Amino acid sequence: MTTALLVRTVALGAITGARSMSGLAAVTRRGGSRLAPLAVMLWLGETLADKSPAIGNRTELLPLTGRAVLGGVVGGMAAREAGASRVGGVLLGAGTAVVAAHLAMRARQRLPLPPVAAGLVEDAMVGAIAACCAGRHTVGNARDTMGKTSRRR
Repeated sequence: MTTALLVRTVALGAITGARSMSGLAAVTRRGGSRLAPLAVMLWLGETLADKSPAIGNRTELLPLTGRAVLGGVVGGMAAREAGASRVGGVLLGAGTAVVAAHLAMRARQRLPLPPVAAGLVEDAMVGAIAACCAGRHTVGNARDTMGKTSRRR
């Protein structure tokens, strides 16, 4: 597994731990899947539902299991796209999603903000990482003004 794939898989797993559908939305958009619009809609729905006090804790067994499964799916998809071991991608994505779910929950609880505002901060961070993961560039590369890819030093 290359460093770029490792970083991407960890990022996808981490955002999946915070918002379960975010990693799937990012990876399907990057791949141009016909499922991308559905995944994005599910992510947006989850983002709205997250602000409701009726939504349970993401670290309870059922939601955490769902995050682990989805983290594994996006990790496997990223590995397949890169031609690397799917098993490694699945394990890394799933493990990262579980750890990130706990860390994101604790970080959100410690923010000195009302719950909805803290959720919006979390949404912004997840959205920024998802946008990077959905991009077609690799870590360390940037597009110059002429559209050519150049290596940053």
